[in-house]
Amino acid sequence: MSTQLWGVVIAALDSEAQARWWAHALGWRAEAEDDGDWCVVADDPTVPKLLFETVADAKTRLKNRIHLDIASASASAQAATVARLRAVGATDADVGQHAQPWVVLADPEGNEFCVLDPRHRYQDAPGLASIVIDANDPDRMAEFWAAATGWPVGNRGVYGVSLHRAGDRPPDIDFVRVPELKTLK
Repeated sequence: MSTQLWGVVIAALDSEAQARWWAHALGWRAEAEDDGDWCVVADDPTVPKLLFETVADAKTRLKNRIHLDIASASASAQAATVARLRAVGATDADVGQHAQPWVVLADPEGNEFCVLDPRHRYQDAPGLASIVIDANDPDRMAEFWAAATGWPVGNRGVYGVSLHRAGDRPPDIDFVRVPELKTLK
C-alpha cells in the first residue's frame, strides 16, 4: 500500500511572502501553519501542497534540483502569465535552457520555475503542471516515488520519466535526467 504525497517543502527566507507570491502565481490560496511556516493550497485536496519552510540561509546554488512548471492554456495565456509574474517580482533566469518554447523565471527569492508553452496534457491543470526533479537515474527515482506515492508511470522518454496523479490528472512529477550529482540540500 502506498502513502499519499502531501506536498513539496520549499525553503524560504520569508515563508509568508513566498507563499503569498506563489498563491498569486498559481491561483491557489496561502494559509498560515501553526509553526509559522506557510502552505499554498489548491481547491482540489488531492493536489500536492507547497509548504514554505522558514530557513536562515539564502539560496546559494545557481539552479535548484527541484522546480515547478506552470501550465498555459494558449500562447497568449503564457505571455500574460509571464508579464503578470514579472510585474510582481519574477525575474528572467538562465539555467542553460537556450531557445525553448517555455520561459524560465525566478521567484522573488531566486527559485527557478518554468511557464510552459501550451501543451495538451496540461489544458486542465490546476495552475501547476508539474513538479520537476533533477535526477542522475530517472528510472530509479521514478520507481521509488511510484511505490511511495502510488502514482503510476505516465511516460518515459530520453528526457526522463513522468509519474501521473490518480485519474491521469496534472500536476505530474517529472524526473529529468541531468549529468551533475547532487551536492547540497
